[in-house]
Amino acid sequence: MSALDEIGHEALLWLLGSVSALYRLPFDPSLVAQQFPPPHNLATLHEAARSLGLKTGHANIKGVDWQKLPLPAVAFLLAVPVAAGGEGEGKPAEVESASTEQPAPRPQPRIPVLVLKTDGRKLLYFRAGSQKPETITVEAAAQQFGPELILIAKAGNTEGLHPDPQAAFTTPGGLTLRASDPVITYVARNLEPYRGFHIFMRALERIQKQHKTCHALIVGGDDVSYGRRPGDAPN
Repeated sequence: MSALDEIGHEALLWLLGSVSALYRLPFDPSLVAQQFPPPHNLATLHEAARSLGLKTGHANIKGVDWQKLPLPAVAFLLAVPVAAGGEGEGKPAEVESASTEQPAPRPQPRIPVLVLKTDGRKLLYFRAGSQKPETITVEAAAQQFGPELILIAKAGNTEGLHPDPQAAFTTPGGLTLRASDPVITYVARNLEPYRGFHIFMRALERIQKQHKTCHALIVGGDDVSYGRRPGDAPN
């Protein structure tokens, strides 16, 4: 596994837990750790996120319009390389002689960050494992973040769904119902007591006495899914 592709175990759990909390999804770190043991990479992040009911995608930081990007997004701060055999970050190994060749610095794992907000000029983000918010300009992010962004959203996100004021529906009997009409619906595989159908019908009588223009659309079969057929009635 390349160090540039590596994600630490604690960082992975922090990212998944933070996004789950953002979308109010249940999250058990012990179960995730059991299902996805280390080592971890970007593929693990995608797979684990999807197992939690999230959907993931990719974006390239080059030329990205942050205000049009659906946040949150996972970015990666580029870490300072450490010289092979060196003892400190960013410190090259000591030169013993002029003829000694310097070993190439080994790449360090990148630092995952969770980008939550932007005003178009700055980004608000948290480093993995931190509760302290940080900001960075869009220009600086283009230099300090890695090229790949991972987008994470709740699967089945209904943010783009809304009522259509022009919607209309015509029943098989020829009645056209519009968005402004009061309508009650009942949908079940079969219309039976175990589905509460008898309660619905008793309530519907009272509702329609008080609201004369209210219509009811009932969808369901005349069979039995649960329990037994009634002995003293056909349905």
